[in-house]
Amino acid sequence: MALFDKKLSDDLMSLQSNGDESHLDTADNEEAARVMAEGFYENEELYILASQTTKQPFVVCDEDTYEDEIFVFTGEDILQDYAKMYTKDKYALYAMKIPKENIPVFLNTVFAIGADTIMFSDGGAPVRISIEDLAEGPNYHKTPSEKILPANPSVQLPAIYFLQELRRPMGERTRQEMARLRELEEEMVVNMSRSEFIVLFDAGSRPAAPGNKRNMRIPYIKAKNGDVLQPVFTDYMEVQKFNANVKMKNISLTTVSYDQLQNFLGKAAKAFVINPAGFNLILTKEQLKKMKEMYIQEDE
Repeated sequence: MALFDKKLSDDLMSLQSNGDESHLDTADNEEAARVMAEGFYENEELYILASQTTKQPFVVCDEDTYEDEIFVFTGEDILQDYAKMYTKDKYALYAMKIPKENIPVFLNTVFAIGADTIMFSDGGAPVRISIEDLAEGPNYHKTPSEKILPANPSVQLPAIYFLQELRRPMGERTRQEMARLRELEEEMVVNMSRSEFIVLFDAGSRPAAPGNKRNMRIPYIKAKNGDVLQPVFTDYMEVQKFNANVKMKNISLTTVSYDQLQNFLGKAAKAFVINPAGFNLILTKEQLKKMKEMYIQEDE
């Protein structure tokens, strides 16, 4: 991959497979799914198979149904057994604990990233449950403007699939693996090009016109290596996740298109970081330009 930094954190590089294999068949049983859906909110806690590389639930595309699946378990020990199917292939995973009162928030996240199926297990084979059988629809907080998306699954899901694969600490990839990675990259970039991004600025300043940053005061964050990065977001949920950690004050939002994004990179910043509290994708102006050249067709 020519576009992205392949450096992985120490914890990912040290991930080792113990060689054990585990497999649990799935159960497509409508009656079992109905019963589990009815009792879903009554569980005192749930455990979600999550990705260390995206800080989101781990998502798998079913080879037969093409449904986007998230795995949920009633116990961490059950999750750990099932996770071996994927950790042996060097996926970096962890157990995300969801207390009973946060189950609705978790289901909002499922809607927000675009997954449509919960694979739910209380110790037996995971049972397939449609997200629509667990919640009528997403319940997002009101956004400051109609132009700001509360969630953006058309960008989130392709990025999650791509980064789950890209950030696996593998050796030399086969030609087939590289081709698959390139397909995932292209899908992510094309969907990003059709989206708008949220840029933060100081509420005491006014957002500048595209190409003119002189009137805009922009917040920055610092990477572990000291690089200064400018946070941008795919949707309002990601802004809220970020703000919950950094507690920004006097911040306002504006939206910019993919084509305009390069013009909003502050002078102090080395690169953008998209969804820093989520999949945390760092892109320089040069990478944005290269992505456009490789994957985005100009309208004639």
